[in-house]
Amino acid sequence: MSVVSWRLRFSAIGSCPKSAGNFFSLGAVSPSCFVFLSIVSLGACNTASKKPDLIFDAGVLTHKQWGQADKECKFEAAKAVVPLKYGDVTGENYRRIYILCAESKGIKFLGTEGELRRRDQ
Repeated sequence: MSVVSWRLRFSAIGSCPKSAGNFFSLGAVSPSCFVFLSIVSLGACNTASKKPDLIFDAGVLTHKQWGQADKECKFEAAKAVVPLKYGDVTGENYRRIYILCAESKGIKFLGTEGELRRRDQ
């Protein structure tokens, strides 16, 4: 480390009149803390997007039978997308495979929650 870089590094810390040689004093850190806290608080305002719920017509299936079919289809869909990388494509593949599995068990897929609302209006 050369003398010039050493002097520049420590002159930035010790030459601030508010810091009095201590980098962690309130005068030297508060502007950066304020910026950090404001960025964190603004980032907390974003809500995670949620896929609409899938609506099925279980027909004559009991609640227990539907629960078992739901578990089996979730397992099959998860098995199919494990080797894929995460992302939107993986989520869409999971949903498509889940729907196909449920339909193969005789459960009719009616659509998503948003699609049904639009049809009713």
